[in-house]
Amino acid sequence: MLNRLIAVTAAWDDVEHRVGTGTGTDLECGKDDYSGIELDLAGLFMLRRGHLKTQFVDGTSWGWGIGCEWKGVAAFRFDHASVPREEGLEDRTGNGFSASVNVLRLLQER
Repeated sequence: MLNRLIAVTAAWDDVEHRVGTGTGTDLECGKDDYSGIELDLAGLFMLRRGHLKTQFVDGTSWGWGIGCEWKGVAAFRFDHASVPREEGLEDRTGNGFSASVNVLRLLQER
């Protein structure tokens, strides 16, 4: 059963890097900004696009995923992503697989 048809998620992270000097004060070393949006179509197909800005990188990230859920008891998901790196270097790509089981729901189904 599909619980949702379309879901949209947005995220933004603002990260400051600091180094302790040992004198009770910190020195700011840089700031990273991450933002992105994900479109989820019925929990079966996901599309992602984001932006990464650091001292060394300013570029677009993207990704996609496929997933399925079985009776609210188990879920599986495969994800692929591409993240920018410093100028002159190829983007990093990666794949991930996740699985989950709702043990309490599984016991209720018995």
